[in-house]
Amino acid sequence: MQKKVNPDEPTELDELMNLVEEIADHLRMKRLDEAPQAAWVSIENEPAFASEHLDQQRVFTSVLTVTYRVRR
Repeated sequence: MQKKVNPDEPTELDELMNLVEEIADHLRMKRLDEAPQAAWVSIENEPAFASEHLDQQRVFTSVLTVTYRVRR
């Protein structure tokens, strides 16, 4: 997720972090409709956001990595 922000507005950053958490919660333990044989394994959000993007470009960047595994 990326969004241009004002880094001096902590409420804006908090709202974006909350949205990332909501997305992660929604995906956690979910099966994929398009691939029902794929099982959810894990979800990661490290780092929670890229501080260098915020400092240098005034952009909030957060990456969720979701891992699924298919058993054959």
